[in-house]
Amino acid sequence: MIFKTYNINRGIVMKIEVRCPSCAKVGYIEVSEEILKDVNRGLLAVNVAESIVCEHSFVAYVDKNLKIRDCFMADFHIEIPELVSAEPAEPKKEKKVDQIDLVLLKLNLPASLIAYILRGIFLKQSIIILSDQNYIYDHVINLFEYITEGSYEFDITLLPREDYISNKKKYKGSLIFEGNEIIQDKEKLIKSKDLKVERTIVERFLSEYDLRSSLIILRNEIKKSYTLAQSIVDYVNNFEGKEVQSKKILDYLAEKHNIEIKIPYLKFLTNIVENYFDVEVPISSEIGNFLGFL
Repeated sequence: MIFKTYNINRGIVMKIEVRCPSCAKVGYIEVSEEILKDVNRGLLAVNVAESIVCEHSFVAYVDKNLKIRDCFMADFHIEIPELVSAEPAEPKKEKKVDQIDLVLLKLNLPASLIAYILRGIFLKQSIIILSDQNYIYDHVINLFEYITEGSYEFDITLLPREDYISNKKKYKGSLIFEGNEIIQDKEKLIKSKDLKVERTIVERFLSEYDLRSSLIILRNEIKKSYTLAQSIVDYVNNFEGKEVQSKKILDYLAEKHNIEIKIPYLKFLTNIVENYFDVEVPISSEIGNFLGFL
């Protein structure tokens, strides 16, 4: 439901009905008509603070037709480190970029789904996306080929739902998503509490109105995680199975990459090391090591 009101300071304001993705309580967010003029090529990310709808804070994505495309919880306390060697925000013109219809993708890939896919890639999982919109298939693959170039390999298949139903046994080992719904996740890899970094990356991607810049932001974040995870692999391999302290890993990354990493992001990287690179990180359980996580 949508209402139009007038505010003396903000002009015409649209009140849009929204549902909290956590408790399902329904409320309204306000978006000025002036801001909506800039949403011709994608989505408007609206940060919904606590008490506006309910006790939770979340992000709502609104298209130019005032339709809520997705809502998901975002943890803005997650601090993602910056690498000095990251690509500039203004990408150079590339043929691969021109083959990606970001407007189409931002309007058809829910924010939650993008976060799920990133999680699956980071954990080296086979991913099935159920969709009858075959016109987006090539654009989805082009997107992930571009943003993972020089870093992660991925296994993503887009299928019509009917094909999946006819061949369920063939995909029993895959993560399967449809829209923002998790259809299959036998190992319980997609847990809301573990997706804080992925959600923050997606929020940055969708909040950037310039399409080319948003693409580079996404690519940079993915490449950064791969580079740092590789460095942890090198560090752990030098210890030949011996226990290591988390603080020592943080110090090593700080020295090698001139970067400061907080514990939540280190845990995110450790998960990638153990699942994507298949290298166990034998973190010491000593009290001193625990204090390094505080």
